[in-house]
Amino acid sequence: NPGNNLHVSSLSHRVDTRDLEAAFAKIGRVQKAQVMYDPHTRESRGFGFVTMETAEEADAAITALNATELMGKTMTVEKVCAAVHVCECARRGRARTPTPGRYYGPPKRNECTSY
Repeated sequence: NPGNNLHVSSLSHRVDTRDLEAAFAKIGRVQKAQVMYDPHTRESRGFGFVTMETAEEADAAITALNATELMGKTMTVEKVCAAVHVCECARRGRARTPTPGRYYGPPKRNECTSY
């Protein structure tokens, strides 16, 4: 159910999955909590996801925890659909103009180039 999935951003890099789950468990029943980590450095990426048992508990978590401090940093809590929409809009930016003329890529190794 997409209504009970939350995106949590601006997390302290010290927050782990247990800390995130504990913070949200004070508000309602947590199905799953996950802090996202960089696969190479294994450091926190500063955001995560929490799935609450019901949409009502998710709404209560947003009301209670959005713009509150967790381990020294103010976190942002919003429904996943809202977070994804914001990211897509930011990613689009302005329209790109096509490359003028034709582009055939770099010359092949066996082709001679003469100017």
